[in-house]
Amino acid sequence: MTETQQGQAQHDADRQHRIARRPDPLPARSWTLLTHHARLLLAVAERPDARVQDLASVVGVTPRAALTLLRDLEDANLLHRVRVGRRNRYTIHPDARVGSEVCDVRTVRQFLAAFSSEET
Repeated sequence: MTETQQGQAQHDADRQHRIARRPDPLPARSWTLLTHHARLLLAVAERPDARVQDLASVVGVTPRAALTLLRDLEDANLLHRVRVGRRNRYTIHPDARVGSEVCDVRTVRQFLAAFSSEET
């Protein structure tokens, strides 16, 4: 085996080792009734002091995607982020306007009441 072939074989072995250590991917879903934004809002309502990684796991997205979703919700004034030490704590604005004329859900409070076991 030449030096190039040995290097390629080692590279392939290292790659297989990295792939084997990865966690199992989330099960494939064809669709979901609620958007990721809605599911994340529900997750934050249940655990406002949860880590982004934990919220992402509940919603089924990557932590980076969860950060983007949280930023979207914050930009829409549906929640507020406060830094507490090295972590974030999220406060939901229950009277913020959501929804449209298409459905009866007009505020975050009504959304949480409709889809959650706890009301904020």
